Amino acid sequence: MYNVRMLRPDFEIVKDIANLIDDTYKNVRLINRKFVIRSVLKVSFDNTILLLENWKLISTLKKHYLSNYLKKTMLITQNLSS
Repeated sequence: MYNVRMLRPDFEIVKDIANLIDDTYKNVRLINRKFVIRSVLKVSFDNTILLLENWKLISTLKKHYLSNYLKKTMLITQNLSS
């Protein structure tokens, strides 16, 4: 009913419900005031991208931590050798 304009998308209650549906279901997207049903493959792909973006942050933090750890360790071992 929404996609064939039987429900007017400019009414506030209809707009709120449409946005709620878009936010609630992963396989439904609201694009240009129309609901688009997405395949399981597209939803899985989006979830994978989201996970990989989080791993990028974690790996960057780990690299930064390890580089600082190695610098501190070298300083300590140099001081002990002297």
